[in-house]
Amino acid sequence: MQAVCVDDVNTAAASLAQLHGGNMTLLIDTSSAELVDDSTLTLAAKVTSAPAVVLEVLRTVRITESLDKALAIREQLGNKDADASVITKDGVWLSRHWLRVCRDKNAKAGVLGREHDMRRLKGEIRELNARSDSAIKLVNDGRLQLKKFEEHRDELQRNAATLLSEYSEIKAELDAVRFRTDQANARQAAIIEESSDIEKEHFAAEEQIRESRSESARATDRLAELEQQRAALESHREELRAELHRVRVQADEDRMQAHDLAIQFETRRSSKDSAAQSLARME
Repeated sequence: MQAVCVDDVNTAAASLAQLHGGNMTLLIDTSSAELVDDSTLTLAAKVTSAPAVVLEVLRTVRITESLDKALAIREQLGNKDADASVITKDGVWLSRHWLRVCRDKNAKAGVLGREHDMRRLKGEIRELNARSDSAIKLVNDGRLQLKKFEEHRDELQRNAATLLSEYSEIKAELDAVRFRTDQANARQAAIIEESSDIEKEHFAAEEQIRESRSESARATDRLAELEQQRAALESHREELRAELHRVRVQADEDRMQAHDLAIQFETRRSSKDSAAQSLARME
């Protein structure tokens, strides 16, 4: 019953003016009293078309205008009807053994208001359940989408890593090309400078060529003279060769004659020696 037990309801009633909101039920432990039975002064007279059990309960609740009258009626309540009670117009409800007061004037604070709230809350619950199911579906779809996004992110990260690697390679190649370009530019500048020097040298070389051609012409003339001298020398050489051959042939003949003479001399000397030896033996 969510009530508080008290010994004297009058003492508690003196403090009701300080209660500006909420509900309170007091259970009073007192001796029994006589119940005044007047159905025209009960809640049952204020209700029409109510079930019999409701009217039976409402007949036990008497009505009055003020708290003072309610306290006076309470003193008249006896033990022959333990359920008898009295309620004021502003909502103070008391019996011989308890007191209850309700300061909530909002209709939603009553039973009908609570039933309305319950119906409204059930509708909200159904709507929230539907929203929850929809939200769960959205969450599941979101998770699938998130998974796809994560897979796409991973793929993009892999592609980014590949592109970064390709970028590094291309940058390295570009740096190498720039280095070679700088070298080529430097080489071109050097070639231009060398070309200027070569052009100067070319002019000098042409001058030398002209001089060389002049010398070549002189050398040709000298060569023609030498060719004539060579022909004369060759003719003289042939003559000398012929003379040498004749001299060699003559020398060979002279050697042959000398050899024959030597043989003849040896033969004669041998004959003389043999004759001398014979004479010596004869003697």
